[in-house]
Amino acid sequence: MVTVRNLKAVLWLVALSAGLVIAGCGGKVDLQKQMSGVWEDRLNHETVELQLAGKPKTVTVAGTTYTAEVAEMNQDKGQILLTVQNGNGKNETWTLKQNWEDSDRFNIVFKRGEKIDVLIPSRRG
Repeated sequence: MVTVRNLKAVLWLVALSAGLVIAGCGGKVDLQKQMSGVWEDRLNHETVELQLAGKPKTVTVAGTTYTAEVAEMNQDKGQILLTVQNGNGKNETWTLKQNWEDSDRFNIVFKRGEKIDVLIPSRRG
């Protein structure tokens, strides 16, 4: 009788734990909010500020602010394609892609035109 009761308690705890794990993993991450913030280029320390969570959406690179629109977003790849007015009256597609270092830290691979930078969280922001 005691063994059956213990077995039921263990099964109940396993089911409860599995439910909590599944519920925790099923939440959608707001990719735009997650990437918003102040970053800097890993090599030349140029500051890049991403404001993607609200409106207007902007990308500021070395003090110059560009208006941006999300053209495409891929949650599975951690990638956002932005249409950005480059200052010459022309639109360009810029790409932001998460590059995870571990379960809670990522860098951003930032591609604009032919230029590709790796952005790290800014120590100044």
